[in-house]
Amino acid sequence: MPGSDCRFGLLGVLAFVLLAASPMALADYKQDYARGQEAATDENWPEVERYMHEAMAGSTAPAVRVRLYGQRFAPYVPQYYLGLAAYRSNDCQGALRWFKDPAAEPVIAALSDFKGVADDAVKSCQKQLAGTQPSKPPVAPANPTVTEPARPVAVEPSKPPVGQGTKPPAPEQKANPPVSKPPPSPPAVPASGAPAALVQAVSDYLSGRFSASSRANPAGMSGKAKAHLHLVRAASLFALAELGGQTSAQQRAQATQDVLAAKQAAPGLQADPQFFSPRFRAFFAAAR
Repeated sequence: MPGSDCRFGLLGVLAFVLLAASPMALADYKQDYARGQEAATDENWPEVERYMHEAMAGSTAPAVRVRLYGQRFAPYVPQYYLGLAAYRSNDCQGALRWFKDPAAEPVIAALSDFKGVADDAVKSCQKQLAGTQPSKPPVAPANPTVTEPARPVAVEPSKPPVGQGTKPPAPEQKANPPVSKPPPSPPAVPASGAPAALVQAVSDYLSGRFSASSRANPAGMSGKAKAHLHLVRAASLFALAELGGQTSAQQRAQATQDVLAAKQAAPGLQADPQFFSPRFRAFFAAAR
């Protein structure tokens, strides 16, 4: 209603971004890439390697921003995930190979999250590999030169003047070290009004971490916040079901329950055709 529930101003922005990430049909190699991202979220490294190699069979060109599906854009760097899988599998040579891939390295460097993980892994692997290399023994000189030690020369100590005793030197006065001032506190960030769990769920969803966003907990929420969180969960589960797998039917059923919960929390909620795919809108409308 106009003028009501104004504390959810940021929520509208988040919902707009969320709707722009509607799941649609994937190109083959992009579908493999998305599945590999999901496997990385679940730390299933053999599956990460399998899907990322399949993605590279379709395209080996990394990019900071590509259109994965619908209006969802994300980095396409299968080499990064192959390096991560190798590193987590204790294969440092493989990790260095992929993280240092000439085509992928500048793209990884342009993505702060990717760069931080890759830099830490590279440093760790370089240190580990350096420790496994045998050290070379020192080479002795062919003709070592023997130097005679210098003979000490006796020096007669000087006598103090008559009538004057030897006074110990005055202790050196040390200046008090400067007292460092504590760094200024960062300015307080005003509360956005959107529950932290909702913000995190949207972030996970937009980053392709569908498993994480599908498990977001709506406890303590009501009204629009609860509706949007269930919408995030439904979209995440729908995306997982679209990717296929043994649990697709179960994920689709759970997505239906989240759609119903979203409609109950915010009656009249509609799937905006400007942002949602026809498949998702049909799924949303059919949920009873």
